[in-house]
Amino acid sequence: GTIQFMFHTTSYITRSFKILGITGLPSLVNNLYSNGDLIRMESPLWKLINDQLAKDDIFMLSAGGGVLEPEYVWSGKKKIASLNDLSGKRLRIVSYEATEAMKQFGSAGVRIPSSETYLALQRGTVDGAVLNINTTMGRRLYEQLKYCYQLPVTAFTVGIFMSKRKWDRLDSATKSAFWNAASWYDNNFCSQVNNTYSKGQYWPKLNDNGLETFIPTEKELKIFSQKSEPIWNWWKKEVGETVGQRAIDLVMGAK
Repeated sequence: GTIQFMFHTTSYITRSFKILGITGLPSLVNNLYSNGDLIRMESPLWKLINDQLAKDDIFMLSAGGGVLEPEYVWSGKKKIASLNDLSGKRLRIVSYEATEAMKQFGSAGVRIPSSETYLALQRGTVDGAVLNINTTMGRRLYEQLKYCYQLPVTAFTVGIFMSKRKWDRLDSATKSAFWNAASWYDNNFCSQVNNTYSKGQYWPKLNDNGLETFIPTEKELKIFSQKSEPIWNWWKKEVGETVGQRAIDLVMGAK
């Protein structure tokens, strides 16, 4: 009850609210990134997530209309440009799901706060990092990075959350105000960040600074997806097989 609502990055709370792990499952995140409508307000996936969150007295008004561009593998002195290059590398990673995905290819995940990643890269504490482009820009990590392997390792969004009991007790006028504001956020957050900033400003700046990007081949993406399935299965056990499979099916485009 200390706060009444919050904007919160989903990747930091997936261990507390496990259904939110659907926003960060390796490989699968590409589907959410490509089609934000799948998690829009009042969509079947949004409703499924809220059915589960309600058990912990949480209500997610909006997930921001999708997820932000996936976190890719960035590197500096030791180039990572393929799945084979991941072997033996130490990577700064935040989420459990991404850590397990990288283990499949011989990488070791190192938990380092965002604020300390610059020095970790500079000192060689890690060989690379699994990052969203906004972190790369906001922390000036591009000064230590030369390469980006655009493997969709994981992703996140920033949702609007309230206590479910608090939401249910709001008067109609206040509830309407919150709903309308969340609807605006749903229509603008991810689309603005992904298109206006990431595609429109950040990538051009990085390319001008000499960053080399490497696009995974179809074969690599297929291998990565296959290697990610054990993580999906682990997550399904965490949230319940039926609920987890339904969430995955919805992200894959099921009705």
